[in-house]
Amino acid sequence: MKKITVLLATIFVLSSSVFAQVTEEQKETKKLEVMGGLCAGYMYNTYITVGAVADAFVSEQYDKARSIELMKEQIGMIGSIVKMMQDMLDMKALKAQSDIDYTKEVIVVLKGLSQQAQYVIDFAEKKTDDASAKYDKQRLSNWSKISKLLGLDDEE
Repeated sequence: MKKITVLLATIFVLSSSVFAQVTEEQKETKKLEVMGGLCAGYMYNTYITVGAVADAFVSEQYDKARSIELMKEQIGMIGSIVKMMQDMLDMKALKAQSDIDYTKEVIVVLKGLSQQAQYVIDFAEKKTDDASAKYDKQRLSNWSKISKLLGLDDEE
């Protein structure tokens, strides 16, 4: 019985180590999956944040100064992320064309979200119909692109 237990334990240890070995390609794939997931969450949450601040300003829950401050923070963070992603493209860190294309699409969306945040600032400062219309047009464009990238229904 003791020999069977030792044999089973040895087989278990050996089989575990065989399955535990991960190739460099698998590691790279996992990194790209994580990056894609982070990008998806960031785009979605930024879209929600910009919209929530705009709604809070219109409903007078946030004043002009607070709304502008929050949107400037969003614009700054987006700019940093866009720069990092563009640097990654410039150094040719991505191998697959699909990864390159996805990254380029994310950059387009992030720049659109930055523009949407700027339109919140413009509306907070001017409160014109033109500023409101630009914000709404950008919001709809951003959602269309985000929902396409994330595979969501094209509903608001």
